[in-house]
Amino acid sequence: MANNRKTVETLDKYFKIRKIPVDQLKWRPTACAVVIKDSKILLVQERGMYHLPGGGVNIGEDPSEAVIRETKEETGIDVASPKLIETKSSFYSFINTFGDNELYHYHALNLFYKCKFSKGKINSATKLDDYEKSINLRAVWLPVEDLKSIKVGTTYDWRPIIDRHTN
Repeated sequence: MANNRKTVETLDKYFKIRKIPVDQLKWRPTACAVVIKDSKILLVQERGMYHLPGGGVNIGEDPSEAVIRETKEETGIDVASPKLIETKSSFYSFINTFGDNELYHYHALNLFYKCKFSKGKINSATKLDDYEKSINLRAVWLPVEDLKSIKVGTTYDWRPIIDRHTN
């Protein structure tokens, strides 16, 4: 089936909707970790909102390796045995405040991996980039039953994915 879209709607971190021409989108595959230990889920907190640990897949990197790397960088936790459980496409906009201060628009392919906790202490992450440091990114273990009451810090609500794969 051919894609006849000329524009898409993106969201930014403030949930502002923007109508963007498709030819302005950058491709961004991301790998996100679902890590549950003792009925608690590993999350990353940013400005009172939460998201799953994860991030961009580098060119030449296997996504299952990226989810392990990103989880360690953002949380200090080592994970193992990533199993792809779901994918989701999304569109978002982001101002690169630690680079050229330009507004970029992305088409993300989000790969969600269920991972096993291996070892590590939370918040001993040392490889946060400048942006992550500036927003005081910090990892937390949150009881799974508290997910319904949190504010999601991404442009899509990933909580239904957790519901589908933990019950």
